[in-house]
Amino acid sequence: MNEHEEQKAGSFKQAMNVADQRDGQRDEATQQHINDEQLLLQPPKGRRRLCGVSHLANTRSLALAKVLTRDKWSASSAVPRSGMMPGDSNMTSIVQRIARQALATFRSPPRAGEEAAKSFLEHQSKLRSLMTEVRAADLKLVPRRADDSSPVLPYQHHGGPPVTYMHICETDQFSMGVFLLKSGASIPLHDHPGMHGILKVMYGKVRISCFDRLERPGGSTQAAAPPPLPPAQVGALRRSLLRSTEEYTEESGPCVLSPDRDNLHQIDAVDGPTAFMDILAPPYDPDDDRDCHYYKVLTEAQVTITEKDQEVWLMEISQPPDFWCGAEPYPGPEVCF
Repeated sequence: MNEHEEQKAGSFKQAMNVADQRDGQRDEATQQHINDEQLLLQPPKGRRRLCGVSHLANTRSLALAKVLTRDKWSASSAVPRSGMMPGDSNMTSIVQRIARQALATFRSPPRAGEEAAKSFLEHQSKLRSLMTEVRAADLKLVPRRADDSSPVLPYQHHGGPPVTYMHICETDQFSMGVFLLKSGASIPLHDHPGMHGILKVMYGKVRISCFDRLERPGGSTQAAAPPPLPPAQVGALRRSLLRSTEEYTEESGPCVLSPDRDNLHQIDAVDGPTAFMDILAPPYDPDDDRDCHYYKVLTEAQVTITEKDQEVWLMEISQPPDFWCGAEPYPGPEVCF
Protein backbone atom coordinates (compact mmCIF):
# COMPACT_ATOMS: atom_id res chain seq x y z
CA MET A 1 0.00 0.00 0.00
CA ASN A 2 1.52 3.34 -1.09
CA GLU A 3 1.47 6.52 0.96
CA HIS A 4 -1.58 7.92 -0.82
CA GLU A 5 -3.57 4.75 -0.18
CA GLU A 6 -2.52 4.72 3.50
CA GLN A 7 -3.68 8.32 3.92
CA LYS A 8 -6.97 7.50 2.21
CA ALA A 9 -7.51 4.44 4.44
CA GLY A 10 -6.67 6.47 7.55
CA SER A 11 -9.15 9.20 6.60
CA PHE A 12 -11.84 6.60 5.94
CA LYS A 13 -11.19 4.90 9.32
CA GLN A 14 -11.36 8.26 11.09
CA ALA A 15 -14.65 9.09 9.35
CA MET A 16 -16.07 5.71 10.37
CA ASN A 17 -15.07 6.32 14.00
CA VAL A 18 -16.85 9.69 13.97
CA ALA A 19 -19.93 8.07 12.44
CA ASP A 20 -19.88 5.32 15.07
CA GLN A 21 -19.68 7.91 17.83
CA ARG A 22 -22.66 9.79 16.37
CA ASP A 23 -24.63 6.55 16.01
CA GLY A 24 -23.85 5.72 19.63
CA GLN A 25 -25.08 9.13 20.78
CA ARG A 26 -28.26 8.74 18.73
CA ASP A 27 -28.84 5.23 20.07
CA GLU A 28 -28.41 6.49 23.63
CA ALA A 29 -30.80 9.39 23.01
CA THR A 30 -33.27 7.06 21.31
CA GLN A 31 -33.17 4.60 24.21
CA GLN A 32 -33.70 7.41 26.76
CA HIS A 33 -36.65 8.63 24.70
CA ILE A 34 -38.08 5.09 24.66
CA ASN A 35 -37.50 4.68 28.40
CA ASP A 36 -39.35 7.93 29.14
CA GLU A 37 -42.24 6.88 26.90
CA GLN A 38 -42.48 3.42 28.47
CA LEU A 39 -42.51 5.03 31.92
CA LEU A 40 -45.46 7.18 30.87
CA LEU A 41 -47.37 4.38 29.18
CA GLN A 42 -46.49 1.39 31.36
CA PRO A 43 -49.51 -0.63 32.48
CA PRO A 44 -50.69 -0.37 36.07
CA LYS A 45 -49.56 -3.10 38.45
CA GLY A 46 -53.08 -4.51 38.70
CA ARG A 47 -56.73 -3.57 38.63
CA ARG A 48 -57.42 -0.30 40.41
CA ARG A 49 -60.74 1.01 41.63
CA LEU A 50 -61.43 4.60 40.67
CA CYS A 51 -64.54 6.00 42.37
CA GLY A 52 -66.50 2.87 41.57
CA VAL A 53 -64.91 1.92 38.24
CA SER A 54 -62.21 -0.73 37.69
CA HIS A 55 -60.04 -0.46 34.60
CA LEU A 56 -56.82 -1.60 32.97
CA ALA A 57 -54.28 0.48 31.06
CA ASN A 58 -55.20 1.35 27.50
CA THR A 59 -53.83 -1.41 25.24
CA ARG A 60 -53.48 1.10 22.41
CA SER A 61 -50.92 2.95 24.53
CA LEU A 62 -48.94 -0.25 24.99
CA ALA A 63 -49.01 -0.85 21.24
CA LEU A 64 -47.74 2.69 20.72
CA ALA A 65 -44.83 2.04 23.08
CA LYS A 66 -43.89 -1.02 21.00
CA VAL A 67 -43.96 1.07 17.82
CA LEU A 68 -41.61 3.61 19.41
CA THR A 69 -39.02 0.91 20.10
CA ARG A 70 -38.87 0.29 16.33
CA ASP A 71 -38.61 3.99 15.40
CA LYS A 72 -35.40 4.79 13.49
CA TRP A 73 -33.47 8.04 13.59
CA SER A 74 -32.31 9.82 10.47
CA ALA A 75 -28.66 9.22 9.58
CA SER A 76 -28.20 12.90 8.79
CA SER A 77 -29.53 14.35 12.06
CA ALA A 78 -30.80 13.40 15.53
CA VAL A 79 -34.42 14.05 14.52
CA PRO A 80 -37.05 11.28 14.34
CA ARG A 81 -38.74 10.65 11.01
CA SER A 82 -41.72 12.63 12.21
CA GLY A 83 -39.45 15.68 12.08
CA MET A 84 -39.98 16.58 15.76
CA MET A 85 -37.66 16.38 18.70
CA PRO A 86 -39.08 14.58 21.78
CA GLY A 87 -39.31 17.88 23.67
CA ASP A 88 -40.68 19.94 20.78
CA SER A 89 -44.06 21.45 21.72
CA ASN A 90 -44.84 23.36 18.51
CA MET A 91 -47.30 20.67 17.39
CA THR A 92 -47.88 19.03 20.78
CA SER A 93 -51.46 18.76 22.04
CA ILE A 94 -52.21 20.38 25.38
CA VAL A 95 -53.31 16.95 26.66
CA GLN A 96 -49.84 15.61 25.95
CA ARG A 97 -48.21 18.61 27.62
CA ILE A 98 -50.41 18.12 30.68
CA ALA A 99 -49.40 14.45 30.88
CA ARG A 100 -45.73 15.34 30.55
CA GLN A 101 -46.02 18.02 33.25
CA ALA A 102 -47.95 15.65 35.53
CA LEU A 103 -45.13 13.11 35.20
CA ALA A 104 -42.58 15.76 36.20
CA THR A 105 -44.76 17.07 39.04
CA PHE A 106 -45.54 13.75 40.68
CA ARG A 107 -42.19 11.97 40.41
CA SER A 108 -41.60 12.66 44.11
CA PRO A 109 -44.61 14.43 45.65
CA PRO A 110 -44.83 15.33 49.36
CA ARG A 111 -46.54 12.73 51.51
CA ALA A 112 -49.16 13.38 54.15
CA GLY A 113 -47.76 15.68 56.82
CA GLU A 114 -44.69 16.63 54.75
CA GLU A 115 -43.93 20.19 53.66
CA ALA A 116 -43.93 20.60 49.89
CA ALA A 117 -40.52 21.28 48.35
CA LYS A 118 -40.01 24.38 46.22
CA SER A 119 -39.45 22.27 43.09
CA PHE A 120 -42.77 20.46 43.61
CA LEU A 121 -44.65 23.74 44.05
CA GLU A 122 -43.09 25.12 40.87
CA HIS A 123 -44.04 22.02 38.87
CA GLN A 124 -47.52 22.03 40.40
CA SER A 125 -47.99 25.67 39.42
CA LYS A 126 -47.11 24.84 35.80
CA LEU A 127 -49.54 21.93 35.85
CA ARG A 128 -52.32 24.14 37.21
CA SER A 129 -51.66 26.68 34.46
CA LEU A 130 -51.93 24.02 31.76
CA MET A 131 -55.10 22.62 33.33
CA THR A 132 -56.59 26.13 33.37
CA GLU A 133 -56.07 26.37 29.60
CA VAL A 134 -57.52 23.01 28.53
CA ARG A 135 -61.00 22.96 27.03
CA ALA A 136 -63.50 20.31 25.91
CA ALA A 137 -62.52 20.79 22.26
CA ASP A 138 -58.91 19.89 23.09
CA LEU A 139 -60.15 16.47 24.22
CA LYS A 140 -62.65 16.24 21.33
CA LEU A 141 -65.50 16.19 23.86
CA VAL A 142 -68.93 17.26 22.62
CA PRO A 143 -71.04 18.75 25.44
CA ARG A 144 -74.12 16.63 26.00
CA ARG A 145 -77.71 17.68 26.44
CA ALA A 146 -79.86 16.58 29.34
CA ASP A 147 -81.63 14.07 27.10
CA ASP A 148 -78.43 12.53 25.72
CA SER A 149 -77.92 8.90 26.67
CA SER A 150 -74.63 7.05 27.14
CA PRO A 151 -73.60 4.19 24.84
CA VAL A 152 -75.31 0.95 25.85
CA LEU A 153 -72.85 -1.48 27.41
CA PRO A 154 -73.63 -5.07 28.50
CA TYR A 155 -73.34 -4.45 32.24
CA GLN A 156 -75.52 -1.32 32.28
CA HIS A 157 -78.95 -1.31 33.87
CA HIS A 158 -81.65 1.16 34.84
CA GLY A 159 -80.86 3.31 31.78
CA GLY A 160 -77.08 3.24 32.11
CA PRO A 161 -74.64 4.46 34.74
CA PRO A 162 -75.03 7.98 36.18
CA VAL A 163 -71.28 8.53 35.74
CA THR A 164 -68.85 7.27 33.11
CA TYR A 165 -65.06 7.46 32.86
CA MET A 166 -62.78 7.97 29.86
CA HIS A 167 -59.29 6.63 30.52
CA ILE A 168 -56.46 8.70 28.99
CA CYS A 169 -53.28 7.29 30.54
CA GLU A 170 -51.85 5.86 33.75
CA THR A 171 -48.40 5.32 35.24
CA ASP A 172 -47.21 4.44 38.73
CA GLN A 173 -46.99 8.20 39.34
CA PHE A 174 -50.43 9.37 38.19
CA SER A 175 -53.64 8.53 36.36
CA MET A 176 -55.48 10.86 34.01
CA GLY A 177 -58.96 10.67 32.57
CA VAL A 178 -62.35 12.34 32.17
CA PHE A 179 -65.47 11.84 34.28
CA LEU A 180 -68.85 12.50 32.65
CA LEU A 181 -71.88 13.05 34.91
CA LYS A 182 -75.46 12.93 33.74
CA SER A 183 -77.83 15.71 34.74
CA GLY A 184 -78.50 15.47 38.48
CA ALA A 185 -75.80 12.82 39.03
CA SER A 186 -73.28 12.88 41.88
CA ILE A 187 -70.00 11.26 42.75
CA PRO A 188 -70.66 10.57 46.45
CA LEU A 189 -68.42 11.86 49.24
CA HIS A 190 -65.20 9.84 48.96
CA ASP A 191 -61.52 10.07 49.89
CA HIS A 192 -58.11 9.87 48.19
CA PRO A 193 -55.79 8.24 50.77
CA GLY A 194 -52.29 9.73 50.57
CA MET A 195 -53.01 11.16 47.13
CA HIS A 196 -52.77 14.48 45.30
CA GLY A 197 -55.34 15.49 42.71
CA ILE A 198 -56.38 18.20 40.30
CA LEU A 199 -59.78 18.56 38.60
CA LYS A 200 -60.80 20.84 35.73
CA VAL A 201 -64.35 21.21 34.38
CA MET A 202 -64.60 20.71 30.62
CA TYR A 203 -68.27 21.69 30.21
CA GLY A 204 -71.31 22.19 32.39
CA LYS A 205 -71.17 23.03 36.08
CA VAL A 206 -70.25 21.05 39.19
CA ARG A 207 -70.62 21.74 42.88
CA ILE A 208 -67.70 20.41 44.94
CA SER A 209 -67.87 20.08 48.72
CA CYS A 210 -64.40 19.59 50.23
CA PHE A 211 -63.57 18.10 53.62
CA ASP A 212 -60.40 17.65 55.69
CA ARG A 213 -60.06 14.69 58.00
CA LEU A 214 -59.20 15.43 61.64
CA GLU A 215 -57.46 12.37 62.98
CA ARG A 216 -56.77 13.73 66.47
CA PRO A 217 -59.16 15.45 68.87
CA GLY A 218 -58.79 19.22 68.48
CA GLY A 219 -58.37 21.77 71.22
CA SER A 220 -61.51 23.67 70.23
CA THR A 221 -64.08 24.06 72.99
CA GLN A 222 -66.69 23.92 70.23
CA ALA A 223 -65.71 20.44 69.11
CA ALA A 224 -68.73 18.50 67.94
CA ALA A 225 -69.72 15.61 70.16
CA PRO A 226 -69.94 12.28 68.34
CA PRO A 227 -73.51 11.17 67.70
CA PRO A 228 -74.89 8.26 69.71
CA LEU A 229 -74.41 5.12 67.66
CA PRO A 230 -74.42 1.37 68.21
CA PRO A 231 -70.94 0.12 69.26
CA ALA A 232 -70.49 -1.67 65.94
CA GLN A 233 -70.71 1.65 64.04
CA VAL A 234 -68.48 3.81 66.26
CA GLY A 235 -65.36 2.60 64.44
CA ALA A 236 -66.73 3.96 61.16
CA LEU A 237 -66.86 7.56 62.45
CA ARG A 238 -64.43 10.15 61.09
CA ARG A 239 -64.11 13.65 62.59
CA SER A 240 -63.73 16.17 59.76
CA LEU A 241 -63.99 19.78 58.66
CA LEU A 242 -66.19 20.98 55.84
CA ARG A 243 -63.78 23.45 54.23
CA SER A 244 -65.71 24.71 51.25
CA THR A 245 -68.62 24.23 48.89
CA GLU A 246 -68.01 25.91 45.55
CA GLU A 247 -69.30 25.74 41.99
CA TYR A 248 -66.96 25.32 39.02
CA THR A 249 -67.45 25.78 35.27
CA GLU A 250 -65.12 25.57 32.28
CA GLU A 251 -64.12 29.18 32.95
CA SER A 252 -63.04 28.36 36.52
CA GLY A 253 -59.54 27.40 37.56
CA PRO A 254 -58.89 23.82 38.64
CA CYS A 255 -59.83 22.34 42.01
CA VAL A 256 -56.72 20.98 43.77
CA LEU A 257 -56.47 18.45 46.59
CA SER A 258 -53.55 17.05 48.60
CA PRO A 259 -53.13 14.24 51.16
CA ASP A 260 -53.88 16.80 53.92
CA ARG A 261 -56.15 19.38 52.29
CA ASP A 262 -59.56 18.94 50.62
CA ASN A 263 -58.81 15.22 50.39
CA LEU A 264 -62.44 14.18 50.78
CA HIS A 265 -64.99 15.63 48.40
CA GLN A 266 -68.40 15.19 46.85
CA ILE A 267 -69.04 16.25 43.25
CA ASP A 268 -72.56 17.11 42.03
CA ALA A 269 -73.67 17.95 38.50
CA VAL A 270 -75.56 21.27 38.51
CA ASP A 271 -78.13 22.37 35.91
CA GLY A 272 -77.41 19.62 33.38
CA PRO A 273 -74.72 17.16 32.26
CA THR A 274 -71.11 17.96 33.01
CA ALA A 275 -67.61 16.60 32.45
CA PHE A 276 -64.28 17.20 34.11
CA MET A 277 -60.70 16.17 33.51
CA ASP A 278 -59.13 14.47 36.52
CA ILE A 279 -55.55 13.71 37.57
CA LEU A 280 -54.79 11.61 40.66
CA ALA A 281 -51.29 10.99 41.98
CA PRO A 282 -50.49 8.28 42.66
CA PRO A 283 -53.44 6.32 41.26
CA TYR A 284 -55.85 4.37 43.42
CA ASP A 285 -54.32 1.00 44.34
CA PRO A 286 -55.93 -1.18 47.05
CA ASP A 287 -52.76 -3.27 47.23
CA ASP A 288 -50.87 -0.16 48.37
CA ASP A 289 -53.52 1.08 50.87
CA ARG A 290 -55.03 3.52 48.37
CA ASP A 291 -58.59 2.29 48.05
CA CYS A 292 -61.64 4.51 47.59
CA HIS A 293 -63.86 4.85 50.68
CA TYR A 294 -67.32 6.43 50.78
CA TYR A 295 -68.88 8.52 53.55
CA LYS A 296 -72.06 10.25 54.59
CA VAL A 297 -72.35 13.41 56.70
CA LEU A 298 -74.12 13.01 60.04
CA THR A 299 -75.97 16.31 60.07
CA GLU A 300 -77.17 15.89 63.64
CA ALA A 301 -73.57 16.28 64.92
CA GLN A 302 -71.90 19.39 63.48
CA VAL A 303 -70.50 22.65 64.86
CA THR A 304 -69.57 25.87 63.05
CA ILE A 305 -65.93 26.69 63.85
CA THR A 306 -65.37 29.75 61.64
CA GLU A 307 -67.31 31.53 58.92
CA LYS A 308 -65.87 29.03 56.42
CA ASP A 309 -65.11 25.89 58.45
CA GLN A 310 -67.67 23.59 59.95
CA GLU A 311 -66.76 20.57 62.03
CA VAL A 312 -68.74 17.46 61.15
CA TRP A 313 -68.77 13.75 61.78
CA LEU A 314 -68.60 11.45 58.79
CA MET A 315 -69.52 7.79 58.75
CA GLU A 316 -67.78 5.42 56.37
CA ILE A 317 -70.35 3.54 54.29
CA SER A 318 -70.46 1.05 51.45
CA GLN A 319 -70.62 2.35 47.89
CA PRO A 320 -74.13 3.84 47.57
CA PRO A 321 -76.39 1.54 45.52
CA ASP A 322 -77.58 4.40 43.29
CA PHE A 323 -74.03 5.20 42.21
CA TRP A 324 -71.92 3.24 39.80
CA CYS A 325 -69.44 4.23 37.13
CA GLY A 326 -69.22 2.89 33.61
CA ALA A 327 -66.58 3.38 30.92
CA GLU A 328 -66.47 5.14 27.55
CA PRO A 329 -63.75 5.38 24.88
CA TYR A 330 -61.61 8.49 25.07
CA PRO A 331 -61.91 10.37 21.73
CA GLY A 332 -59.08 12.88 22.16
CA PRO A 333 -55.37 13.00 21.29
CA GLU A 334 -53.28 10.09 22.47
CA VAL A 335 -50.56 10.74 25.01
CA CYS A 336 -47.23 9.97 23.31
CA PHE A 337 -43.74 11.47 23.09
